[in-house]
Amino acid sequence: MTERTVYSDPDLVDVLWREDLKAVHLKWHSEYDPADGVRNAVHAGIDFVNEKRIENWLVDVSASDEGLSERDYAWINSR
Repeated sequence: MTERTVYSDPDLVDVLWREDLKAVHLKWHSEYDPADGVRNAVHAGIDFVNEKRIENWLVDVSASDEGLSERDYAWINSR
């Protein structure tokens, strides 16, 4: 597996380019985000996809016991 880190917010999320899958991989380590980590990760992924013209995404949903904040849900649902 060949991967390249596009963005990382330690203990929250990594955005990776997975050459083996020809996909951007969002790997969530936690769903709790006290700041703008969710937004920053998604924007970094979108910027990379647009720049490289990538067609595939893989998103791992976190198994964390804590959910996203209402603010994060509102932002995600507005896109």
